Amino acid sequence: MRWVERHDCVLVFAELYNSIALTLQEISTWSGDRDASSDATCLLAAISRCEFVIASQCLRQVLVATKTLSIYMQKSDLELVKCIDHVENVQSQLVTWLDCRGSGCFNNLYLSAEQLVGEIRLDTLPSACCQQRTASQPTTVD
Repeated sequence: MRWVERHDCVLVFAELYNSIALTLQEISTWSGDRDASSDATCLLAAISRCEFVIASQCLRQVLVATKTLSIYMQKSDLELVKCIDHVENVQSQLVTWLDCRGSGCFNNLYLSAEQLVGEIRLDTLPSACCQQRTASQPTTVD
């Protein structure tokens, strides 16, 4: 059950993200415990970063698809053909998710991340975080 527990930990973190962020905001204002306040400020800054929020939303999506496979693969009476079928099923789900360029899957992912961040009144995610297609070229001043 170890792998399933790891899935659950990430999924629970995603569900409790707002509460965790609000709690860290509160702890960061404590004047009586500077270490706790400092640690909370650092943790809040880390989980509020665009990269973290987007990566956690992607990870959540992947773990939702793979959790049932993890549960199934830990059974003691597995049949190889059924295992392969389950793996191919999950693979198909993930490929569909990754290959949905025209249907707005990543736009939906970005919007859900932006909504998550907006619910706790943090700065909104920069649009360049997810919409940049090519590396920006540095400008030079002559």
